[in-house]
Amino acid sequence: LGRALDRVLTWNYYMLPMWYMGKDRLARWDKFSVPAVRPVYSLGFDTWWYDVNKAARLPAERR
Repeated sequence: LGRALDRVLTWNYYMLPMWYMGKDRLARWDKFSVPAVRPVYSLGFDTWWYDVNKAARLPAERR
C-alpha cells in the first residue's frame, strides 16, 4: 500500500472526490410543526414550533 501511494503521489495521479447532496437529512421526534411554505435556502429551524397535540400523541405512538 505504501509503494502504491508513493507512486500515485509522485506522479500526480491523484483525485479528491468531491460530491454534493442537494438534500439535508434530519432525524427528529414528530412533536414540531412546520409552516406550509418552507424557506428555499435553509432548513428553517427558526420557523418550527412546538405542537402540544403532537407531543401528547408521541408516547402512545412510540409503543
